[in-house]
Amino acid sequence: MKIGAFSKKHHMTIDTIRHYISLGMINPIKEGAHYYFSEQNNHQASLINDLKQVGFKLQEIKQVLLYQNLTPLDWSNRQVLHKTIYSRRLSEVKEEMETLRVMEEGLRDKLTQMESDKSPVNLGLPLACLDLLACPRCQQSLSLNATCIRDNQVHDGSLVCGCSYQLEVKAGMLVDASAQETNEALSHEIIMSYIDKTPLNYLLETNKSIGWLADRQVDAQLEGVHLDVGSGFGLYMQTLLAKGKTKGVYICNDKDLATLTFLKSVMETAGIAINLVFLACDLKQLPLKHQTLDSLSTIGTGLLVYEDEQMIMDHLNPLMKDHSHVFALESVYDKVSDQNAYAYEMRHILKEEPLKGQYTRWGYDLAGQVHHPPIYDGGPYEPTIQASDKMHFMSLHYIR
Repeated sequence: MKIGAFSKKHHMTIDTIRHYISLGMINPIKEGAHYYFSEQNNHQASLINDLKQVGFKLQEIKQVLLYQNLTPLDWSNRQVLHKTIYSRRLSEVKEEMETLRVMEEGLRDKLTQMESDKSPVNLGLPLACLDLLACPRCQQSLSLNATCIRDNQVHDGSLVCGCSYQLEVKAGMLVDASAQETNEALSHEIIMSYIDKTPLNYLLETNKSIGWLADRQVDAQLEGVHLDVGSGFGLYMQTLLAKGKTKGVYICNDKDLATLTFLKSVMETAGIAINLVFLACDLKQLPLKHQTLDSLSTIGTGLLVYEDEQMIMDHLNPLMKDHSHVFALESVYDKVSDQNAYAYEMRHILKEEPLKGQYTRWGYDLAGQVHHPPIYDGGPYEPTIQASDKMHFMSLHYIR
Protein backbone atom coordinates (compact mmCIF):
# COMPACT_ATOMS: atom_id res chain seq x y z
CA MET A 1 0.00 0.00 0.00
CA LYS A 2 1.37 3.40 -1.00
CA ILE A 3 1.31 6.48 1.21
CA GLY A 4 -1.74 8.06 -0.47
CA ALA A 5 -3.96 5.04 0.14
CA PHE A 6 -2.50 4.61 3.64
CA SER A 7 -3.34 8.25 4.38
CA LYS A 8 -6.98 7.82 3.34
CA LYS A 9 -7.39 4.52 5.17
CA HIS A 10 -6.28 5.96 8.54
CA HIS A 11 -7.49 9.56 8.08
CA MET A 12 -3.99 10.95 8.48
CA THR A 13 -2.34 13.65 6.40
CA ILE A 14 0.73 12.66 4.43
CA ASP A 15 2.81 15.16 6.45
CA THR A 16 1.60 13.53 9.69
CA ILE A 17 2.54 10.07 8.40
CA ARG A 18 6.02 11.32 7.44
CA HIS A 19 6.38 12.79 10.96
CA TYR A 20 5.43 9.45 12.55
CA ILE A 21 7.97 7.71 10.28
CA SER A 22 10.70 10.14 11.40
CA LEU A 23 9.88 9.33 15.04
CA GLY A 24 10.06 5.58 14.39
CA MET A 25 6.39 5.08 15.23
CA ILE A 26 5.57 3.67 11.78
CA ASN A 27 8.26 1.76 9.87
CA PRO A 28 7.27 1.15 6.23
CA ILE A 29 9.61 -0.20 3.57
CA LYS A 30 11.16 2.44 1.36
CA GLU A 31 12.00 1.65 -2.22
CA GLY A 32 13.56 4.54 -4.06
CA ALA A 33 11.45 7.62 -3.34
CA HIS A 34 8.33 5.67 -2.33
CA TYR A 35 7.10 4.16 0.93
CA TYR A 36 5.20 0.87 1.00
CA PHE A 37 3.04 0.08 4.01
CA SER A 38 2.44 -3.43 5.34
CA GLU A 39 -0.30 -4.94 7.49
CA GLN A 40 1.94 -4.31 10.51
CA ASN A 41 1.97 -0.61 9.61
CA ASN A 42 -1.84 -0.68 9.49
CA HIS A 43 -1.84 -2.02 13.06
CA GLN A 44 0.61 0.72 14.10
CA ALA A 45 -1.54 3.48 12.60
CA SER A 46 -4.71 2.05 14.15
CA LEU A 47 -3.03 1.91 17.55
CA ILE A 48 -1.87 5.54 17.18
CA ASN A 49 -5.44 6.68 16.42
CA ASP A 50 -6.86 4.60 19.29
CA LEU A 51 -4.39 6.01 21.81
CA LYS A 52 -4.87 9.60 20.58
CA GLN A 53 -8.63 9.19 20.91
CA VAL A 54 -8.35 8.37 24.63
CA GLY A 55 -5.98 11.27 25.27
CA PHE A 56 -2.48 9.82 25.22
CA LYS A 57 0.33 12.25 24.50
CA LEU A 58 2.55 11.74 21.48
CA GLN A 59 5.58 10.82 23.62
CA GLU A 60 3.56 8.11 25.41
CA ILE A 61 2.30 6.68 22.11
CA LYS A 62 5.84 6.67 20.78
CA GLN A 63 7.06 4.64 23.77
CA VAL A 64 4.30 2.05 23.28
CA LEU A 65 5.00 1.69 19.57
CA LEU A 66 8.76 1.54 19.97
CA TYR A 67 8.39 -1.17 22.59
CA GLN A 68 6.10 -3.08 20.22
CA ASN A 69 8.44 -2.59 17.25
CA LEU A 70 11.54 -3.67 19.19
CA THR A 71 9.92 -6.72 20.85
CA PRO A 72 7.39 -8.05 18.34
CA LEU A 73 7.08 -11.46 20.04
CA ASP A 74 6.99 -10.32 23.68
CA TRP A 75 3.20 -10.62 24.00
CA SER A 76 3.07 -11.16 27.77
CA ASN A 77 5.13 -8.13 28.72
CA ARG A 78 3.36 -6.07 26.09
CA GLN A 79 0.04 -6.88 27.74
CA VAL A 80 1.46 -5.82 31.11
CA LEU A 81 2.76 -2.59 29.56
CA HIS A 82 -0.57 -1.82 27.91
CA LYS A 83 -2.48 -2.57 31.09
CA THR A 84 -0.14 -0.31 33.07
CA ILE A 85 -0.39 2.68 30.75
CA TYR A 86 -4.15 2.28 30.27
CA SER A 87 -4.66 2.14 34.04
CA ARG A 88 -2.49 5.22 34.48
CA ARG A 89 -4.39 7.06 31.78
CA LEU A 90 -7.71 6.06 33.36
CA SER A 91 -6.55 7.51 36.69
CA GLU A 92 -5.56 10.73 34.92
CA VAL A 93 -8.94 10.93 33.20
CA LYS A 94 -10.71 10.49 36.53
CA GLU A 95 -8.61 13.30 38.02
CA GLU A 96 -9.37 15.52 35.02
CA MET A 97 -13.08 14.74 35.34
CA GLU A 98 -13.01 15.69 39.00
CA THR A 99 -11.19 18.92 38.14
CA LEU A 100 -13.78 19.67 35.46
CA ARG A 101 -16.61 18.86 37.90
CA VAL A 102 -15.22 21.38 40.39
CA MET A 103 -14.83 23.93 37.59
CA GLU A 104 -18.42 23.30 36.48
CA GLU A 105 -19.74 23.82 40.01
CA GLY A 106 -17.71 27.02 40.31
CA LEU A 107 -19.06 28.37 37.03
CA ARG A 108 -22.64 27.49 37.99
CA ASP A 109 -22.18 29.22 41.35
CA LYS A 110 -20.87 32.33 39.58
CA LEU A 111 -23.81 32.36 37.17
CA THR A 112 -26.27 31.91 40.03
CA GLN A 113 -24.61 34.76 41.91
CA MET A 114 -24.78 36.98 38.83
CA GLU A 115 -28.49 36.29 38.46
CA SER A 116 -29.15 37.11 42.11
CA ASP A 117 -26.96 40.23 42.03
CA LYS A 118 -28.76 41.74 39.04
CA SER A 119 -31.36 44.36 39.83
CA PRO A 120 -32.49 45.29 36.32
CA VAL A 121 -34.52 48.41 35.76
CA ASN A 122 -36.77 49.41 32.88
CA LEU A 123 -35.61 52.82 31.74
CA GLY A 124 -37.90 55.30 30.01
CA LEU A 125 -37.88 59.02 29.29
CA PRO A 126 -38.03 60.76 32.70
CA LEU A 127 -40.94 63.19 32.89
CA ALA A 128 -38.60 65.57 34.69
CA CYS A 129 -36.49 65.79 31.52
CA LEU A 130 -39.29 66.91 29.18
CA ASP A 131 -38.43 70.57 29.82
CA LEU A 132 -35.02 70.00 28.21
CA LEU A 133 -36.59 69.18 24.85
CA ALA A 134 -37.49 71.52 22.01
CA CYS A 135 -38.16 71.34 18.29
CA PRO A 136 -34.79 71.37 16.43
CA ARG A 137 -36.37 73.43 13.64
CA CYS A 138 -38.08 76.26 15.51
CA GLN A 139 -37.09 75.78 19.18
CA GLN A 140 -40.73 75.62 20.27
CA SER A 141 -41.77 73.36 23.14
CA LEU A 142 -42.99 69.86 22.31
CA SER A 143 -46.40 68.46 23.34
CA LEU A 144 -46.49 64.97 24.83
CA ASN A 145 -48.88 62.31 23.56
CA ALA A 146 -48.06 59.37 25.80
CA THR A 147 -49.47 55.88 25.42
CA CYS A 148 -47.45 54.34 28.27
CA ILE A 149 -46.19 56.06 31.43
CA ARG A 150 -44.76 54.07 34.35
CA ASP A 151 -42.79 55.23 37.38
CA ASN A 152 -42.75 58.84 36.14
CA GLN A 153 -41.18 57.73 32.85
CA VAL A 154 -42.58 57.74 29.33
CA HIS A 155 -42.09 54.38 27.62
CA ASP A 156 -44.16 54.85 24.49
CA GLY A 157 -45.79 57.80 22.75
CA SER A 158 -44.73 60.87 20.81
CA LEU A 159 -43.70 64.49 21.20
CA VAL A 160 -44.98 66.91 18.57
CA CYS A 161 -44.48 70.54 17.56
CA GLY A 162 -46.92 72.90 15.86
CA CYS A 163 -44.55 73.09 12.86
CA SER A 164 -45.25 69.35 12.17
CA TYR A 165 -42.01 68.06 13.69
CA GLN A 166 -42.53 64.78 15.55
CA LEU A 167 -40.33 62.83 17.95
CA GLU A 168 -41.29 59.25 18.75
CA VAL A 169 -40.88 57.57 22.13
CA LYS A 170 -40.17 53.90 21.48
CA ALA A 171 -39.43 51.51 24.36
CA GLY A 172 -38.31 54.48 26.46
CA MET A 173 -36.01 55.97 23.80
CA LEU A 174 -36.48 59.18 21.82
CA VAL A 175 -36.32 58.42 18.09
CA ASP A 176 -36.05 61.17 15.48
CA ALA A 177 -36.71 60.67 11.77
CA SER A 178 -32.97 61.05 11.15
CA ALA A 179 -32.17 57.91 13.19
CA GLN A 180 -30.89 54.88 11.34
CA GLU A 181 -32.79 51.66 11.99
CA THR A 182 -30.79 48.56 11.06
CA ASN A 183 -31.84 44.92 11.18
CA GLU A 184 -28.60 43.81 12.83
CA ALA A 185 -28.79 44.18 16.59
CA LEU A 186 -25.62 44.93 18.51
CA SER A 187 -24.70 42.11 20.87
CA HIS A 188 -22.04 41.09 23.37
CA GLU A 189 -20.70 38.70 20.71
CA ILE A 190 -20.06 41.66 18.38
CA ILE A 191 -18.33 43.52 21.21
CA MET A 192 -16.07 40.51 21.79
CA SER A 193 -15.36 40.36 18.05
CA TYR A 194 -14.47 44.07 18.16
CA ILE A 195 -12.04 43.44 21.02
CA ASP A 196 -10.55 40.39 19.28
CA LYS A 197 -10.03 42.05 15.87
CA THR A 198 -9.02 45.56 16.92
CA PRO A 199 -5.25 46.00 17.48
CA LEU A 200 -4.28 45.94 21.15
CA ASN A 201 -2.46 49.28 20.89
CA TYR A 202 -5.65 50.96 19.64
CA LEU A 203 -7.72 49.45 22.47
CA LEU A 204 -5.21 50.39 25.17
CA GLU A 205 -4.84 53.99 23.99
CA THR A 206 -8.62 54.37 23.67
CA ASN A 207 -9.08 53.08 27.21
CA LYS A 208 -6.40 55.38 28.64
CA SER A 209 -7.68 58.47 26.84
CA ILE A 210 -11.30 57.86 27.85
CA GLY A 211 -10.25 57.14 31.43
CA TRP A 212 -8.39 60.46 31.60
CA LEU A 213 -11.44 62.38 30.35
CA ALA A 214 -13.80 60.60 32.75
CA ASP A 215 -11.50 61.39 35.67
CA ARG A 216 -11.50 65.07 34.67
CA GLN A 217 -15.30 65.12 34.59
CA VAL A 218 -15.56 63.41 37.98
CA ASP A 219 -13.07 65.88 39.46
CA ALA A 220 -15.09 68.80 38.05
CA GLN A 221 -18.05 67.70 40.26
CA LEU A 222 -20.64 68.68 37.65
CA GLU A 223 -24.28 67.95 38.44
CA GLY A 224 -26.15 69.54 35.51
CA VAL A 225 -27.16 68.23 32.09
CA HIS A 226 -24.52 66.22 30.22
CA LEU A 227 -24.67 65.18 26.57
CA ASP A 228 -22.59 62.31 25.19
CA VAL A 229 -22.69 62.52 21.38
CA GLY A 230 -22.00 59.46 19.28
CA SER A 231 -22.31 57.24 22.36
CA GLY A 232 -21.84 54.00 20.42
CA PHE A 233 -21.95 51.08 22.83
CA GLY A 234 -21.08 53.40 25.68
CA LEU A 235 -17.30 53.45 26.00
CA TYR A 236 -17.34 56.84 27.68
CA MET A 237 -20.68 56.67 29.52
CA GLN A 238 -19.97 53.27 31.02
CA THR A 239 -16.54 54.44 32.19
CA LEU A 240 -18.00 57.63 33.66
CA LEU A 241 -20.88 55.98 35.51
CA ALA A 242 -18.62 53.16 36.74
CA LYS A 243 -16.58 55.86 38.51
CA GLY A 244 -19.68 56.78 40.51
CA LYS A 245 -20.69 59.88 38.52
CA THR A 246 -24.48 59.61 38.89
CA LYS A 247 -25.73 63.09 39.80
CA GLY A 248 -27.37 65.11 37.07
CA VAL A 249 -29.04 64.25 33.76
CA TYR A 250 -27.19 62.19 31.16
CA ILE A 251 -28.25 62.24 27.52
CA CYS A 252 -26.84 59.42 25.37
CA ASN A 253 -27.02 60.19 21.67
CA ASP A 254 -26.32 58.02 18.66
CA LYS A 255 -27.72 58.00 15.15
CA ASP A 256 -27.83 54.20 15.09
CA LEU A 257 -30.91 52.92 16.92
CA ALA A 258 -29.58 49.37 17.37
CA THR A 259 -26.42 50.66 19.05
CA LEU A 260 -28.41 52.88 21.40
CA THR A 261 -30.79 50.01 22.19
CA PHE A 262 -27.80 47.91 23.23
CA LEU A 263 -26.45 50.69 25.46
CA LYS A 264 -29.86 51.10 27.09
CA SER A 265 -30.02 47.37 27.83
CA VAL A 266 -26.53 47.52 29.40
CA MET A 267 -27.63 50.36 31.69
CA GLU A 268 -30.84 48.54 32.60
CA THR A 269 -29.07 45.29 33.39
CA ALA A 270 -26.54 47.17 35.53
CA GLY A 271 -29.43 48.72 37.49
CA ILE A 272 -28.43 52.31 36.66
CA ALA A 273 -31.52 54.08 37.96
CA ILE A 274 -30.63 57.73 37.28
CA ASN A 275 -31.90 60.41 34.92
CA LEU A 276 -30.83 58.86 31.61
CA VAL A 277 -32.18 59.98 28.24
CA PHE A 278 -31.54 57.90 25.11
CA LEU A 279 -31.79 60.01 21.99
CA ALA A 280 -31.54 58.35 18.55
CA CYS A 281 -30.94 61.04 15.94
CA ASP A 282 -28.35 62.84 13.86
CA LEU A 283 -26.49 65.21 16.19
CA LYS A 284 -27.36 68.07 13.82
CA GLN A 285 -31.03 67.35 14.64
CA LEU A 286 -30.80 67.22 18.43
CA PRO A 287 -34.23 68.17 19.85
CA LEU A 288 -32.81 70.10 22.81
CA LYS A 289 -33.39 73.65 23.97
CA HIS A 290 -30.63 76.16 23.45
CA GLN A 291 -28.48 76.95 26.49
CA THR A 292 -29.33 73.57 28.07
CA LEU A 293 -26.06 71.68 28.39
CA ASP A 294 -23.64 72.04 31.28
CA SER A 295 -21.17 69.59 29.77
CA LEU A 296 -20.48 67.67 26.60
CA SER A 297 -18.43 64.61 25.75
CA THR A 298 -17.42 63.75 22.21
CA ILE A 299 -15.34 60.62 21.66
CA GLY A 300 -13.97 60.59 18.13
CA THR A 301 -17.23 61.89 16.66
CA GLY A 302 -15.84 64.99 14.96
CA LEU A 303 -14.46 63.13 11.93
CA LEU A 304 -17.90 61.76 11.11
CA VAL A 305 -19.84 65.05 11.15
CA TYR A 306 -17.51 67.49 9.38
CA GLU A 307 -19.39 69.20 6.54
CA ASP A 308 -19.10 72.53 4.72
CA GLU A 309 -16.26 73.65 7.02
CA GLN A 310 -18.57 73.09 10.00
CA MET A 311 -17.06 71.09 12.85
CA ILE A 312 -18.85 69.38 15.69
CA MET A 313 -18.71 72.34 18.07
CA ASP A 314 -20.17 74.64 15.41
CA HIS A 315 -23.28 72.46 15.46
CA LEU A 316 -23.50 72.03 19.22
CA ASN A 317 -22.48 75.42 20.60
CA PRO A 318 -26.07 76.83 20.64
CA LEU A 319 -27.03 74.06 23.05
CA MET A 320 -24.21 74.85 25.50
CA LYS A 321 -24.60 77.14 28.49
CA ASP A 322 -22.36 80.20 28.80
CA HIS A 323 -20.48 78.39 31.56
CA SER A 324 -19.90 74.81 30.44
CA HIS A 325 -17.35 72.04 30.05
CA VAL A 326 -16.28 69.99 27.02
CA PHE A 327 -14.51 66.63 27.30
CA ALA A 328 -13.23 65.65 23.85
CA LEU A 329 -11.19 62.83 22.37
CA GLU A 330 -9.81 63.97 19.02
CA SER A 331 -7.88 62.00 16.41
CA VAL A 332 -4.79 63.88 15.22
CA TYR A 333 -3.31 62.56 11.96
CA ASP A 334 0.43 62.86 11.54
CA LYS A 335 0.18 60.91 8.29
CA VAL A 336 -2.85 59.89 6.23
CA SER A 337 -2.78 58.04 2.91
CA ASP A 338 -5.10 58.55 -0.04
CA GLN A 339 -6.34 55.00 0.59
CA ASN A 340 -8.15 56.22 3.70
CA ALA A 341 -11.57 57.22 2.38
CA TYR A 342 -12.62 58.54 5.80
CA ALA A 343 -9.75 60.86 6.63
CA TYR A 344 -7.93 61.81 3.42
CA GLU A 345 -10.40 64.46 2.22
CA MET A 346 -10.40 66.08 5.68
CA ARG A 347 -6.69 65.80 6.38
CA HIS A 348 -6.34 69.59 6.52
CA ILE A 349 -8.54 69.80 9.65
CA LEU A 350 -7.30 66.63 11.35
CA LYS A 351 -4.39 68.53 12.87
CA GLU A 352 -3.95 69.80 16.39
CA GLU A 353 -4.60 73.50 15.74
CA PRO A 354 -7.80 73.16 13.63
CA LEU A 355 -9.23 70.62 16.08
CA LYS A 356 -8.54 72.89 19.04
CA GLY A 357 -9.72 75.93 17.13
CA GLN A 358 -13.32 74.71 17.00
CA TYR A 359 -13.46 75.12 20.79
CA THR A 360 -11.43 78.28 21.26
CA ARG A 361 -13.43 80.23 18.65
CA TRP A 362 -16.52 79.68 20.80
CA GLY A 363 -14.82 81.07 23.87
CA TYR A 364 -13.55 77.87 25.50
CA ASP A 365 -10.25 77.82 27.38
CA LEU A 366 -8.05 74.74 27.53
CA ALA A 367 -8.06 73.35 31.08
CA GLY A 368 -6.08 70.18 30.41
CA GLN A 369 -4.77 67.99 27.61
CA VAL A 370 -2.90 64.75 26.97
CA HIS A 371 -1.26 63.58 23.74
CA HIS A 372 -1.24 59.80 23.57
CA PRO A 373 1.28 57.53 21.74
CA PRO A 374 0.87 56.97 17.99
CA ILE A 375 -1.44 54.37 16.45
CA TYR A 376 -0.82 52.84 13.04
CA ASP A 377 -3.87 50.64 12.46
CA GLY A 378 -7.44 50.47 13.75
CA GLY A 379 -8.46 47.10 12.34
CA PRO A 380 -11.70 46.31 10.47
CA TYR A 381 -13.98 47.97 13.04
CA GLU A 382 -12.09 51.29 13.05
CA PRO A 383 -11.58 52.12 9.36
CA THR A 384 -10.76 55.77 10.07
CA ILE A 385 -7.17 54.67 10.70
CA GLN A 386 -5.52 52.46 8.06
CA ALA A 387 -2.31 50.45 8.20
CA SER A 388 -0.46 53.09 6.16
CA ASP A 389 -1.54 55.97 8.44
CA LYS A 390 -0.10 57.43 11.62
CA MET A 391 -2.51 58.91 14.16
CA HIS A 392 -2.60 59.71 17.86
CA PHE A 393 -5.39 60.50 20.28
CA MET A 394 -5.57 63.89 21.94
CA SER A 395 -7.64 64.15 25.14
CA LEU A 396 -8.94 67.68 25.75
CA HIS A 397 -10.78 69.36 28.61
CA TYR A 398 -12.18 72.81 27.86
CA ILE A 399 -14.04 75.25 30.12
CA ARG A 400 -16.00 78.36 29.19
